[in-house]
Amino acid sequence: MSAEQEDVEFISEYFPQDYVHLLPDDQLKALVESHTRSDELHRLTETASINTEFTASDFVTAKVNELRAQVNHIEGCKSALQALVRCNYLPHIEIFGYLDDLRSDSAQLIKELLLIKQQRKFIEEDMESDVHPGCYHSAMRFKMEAVSNDDSDRNLFLKLVDEWYIESVDISESFCHVVGLCSSKNLEPVRLIPKNLEQGPIAHLFGVESIIMGDPRNGLMLHKSIAKALKAGIVVIVPVEATSEVEELKWKLVVTNPLYYKRTAFDDVKWEASGISLSEEFLLNGPSARFLYFRYLMTYLILKAKGPLEWVHDAETSSWGAPGRYLRRSMLINLLRRVAGPYIPAIFYNSTTFTTVKDEVTMSQEDEDILTIQLLDGIVLAAEIDSVKYEE
Repeated sequence: MSAEQEDVEFISEYFPQDYVHLLPDDQLKALVESHTRSDELHRLTETASINTEFTASDFVTAKVNELRAQVNHIEGCKSALQALVRCNYLPHIEIFGYLDDLRSDSAQLIKELLLIKQQRKFIEEDMESDVHPGCYHSAMRFKMEAVSNDDSDRNLFLKLVDEWYIESVDISESFCHVVGLCSSKNLEPVRLIPKNLEQGPIAHLFGVESIIMGDPRNGLMLHKSIAKALKAGIVVIVPVEATSEVEELKWKLVVTNPLYYKRTAFDDVKWEASGISLSEEFLLNGPSARFLYFRYLMTYLILKAKGPLEWVHDAETSSWGAPGRYLRRSMLINLLRRVAGPYIPAIFYNSTTFTTVKDEVTMSQEDEDILTIQLLDGIVLAAEIDSVKYEE
């Protein structure tokens, strides 16, 4: 150990302490600097997580910088260990296990970085949500698990939805978001964005790079009969606008076609014209409003194409009671125009859309037209399939 090294304290979880004395001065200095930078950014992230002056966007920016610094530090540690082998200070077999662990740690951090890049808008929306304030770690846990597995795996989706809702509301029994506690054999997890839709058009509509269909916030746990009706557009979930600033937002399930009034919904319960208020579990920990709004839009597009209905008129004249910048305005108008004609109800996009996303590459009108056609065709096909299933 050189005299300069004796004045330097370097303790890192990513570098074996027993080998620090073997490092040349310049490499030790570089590792100390990268480790210090990583620690500083970690402290900034911790501050951003508890200081209300930091926005969700501020936190995510700090987290991205911290993760990048951690990856750079790990790469420096790997390079330093490999250099010790090249200089014959250590046999490769002695550091093989350390290098393997470092690669694994780095891969996990990079995976988180890429997920933030692809889902940043969603992550910030979830953190700003009144339902899950400061939910970065919770949101990322389920997103990381969902993105690591097959989106088409129904059993995995059931597991994630069940864990997300049950863990959060602290109940041990299975439940339906509409009727409350329910026998598990009668339950079905429902994707608000159907899994058969192409991801490219959906991602562009929502302003993210990719969509994780298995995200539990895209899911509802419903009685099988209600699940079939929701997918067929017979019922839809809508927010009940608060009558005062202090009143919490409520949601209800409404029937879209009067022909189904008084028909049996499930067990001995019949569909009612007034709708069905959703369970306490939904109010405490429901799915993301952005996905509920997409399902509402889907239902409108499907029913508008079938002819005049009172519910369609209501949708065109009543504002969505849970405003947010959910969907891309240009693509939403494009979708609506292809179904509703030249008259586009402004109520659909005044308080529920955004125009651009930071740092995104602008798409040409021609390319957006193609994505719009692809998405609309997918919605129509899904509706036809689900309508047939409902009548079976």
